[in-house]
Amino acid sequence: MINFQYDQELEYQAIREEERAEGRQEGQKEGERQKAVEMAINLLMSDVSKEIIAAASGLTLAEIEDLAKKNNGEVVIAKTETI
Repeated sequence: MINFQYDQELEYQAIREEERAEGRQEGQKEGERQKAVEMAINLLMSDVSKEIIAAASGLTLAEIEDLAKKNNGEVVIAKTETI
């Protein structure tokens, strides 16, 4: 009985660690995407061609065009807090 409980607890710990790792990966991907969007916005503001921005950022041309079209062609940069 004790071995069963111990094995079950080890299994739960393994599952929790796997879920944490997945969460970290997801957070990293979100951060990378946000960085690519910020780069694309900065390059749009510098009048760099959309094709070059897509190649440099990894975003699709459609995503770049959507960024350029937001707010009637005005690019708005969202402020982010740094800790």
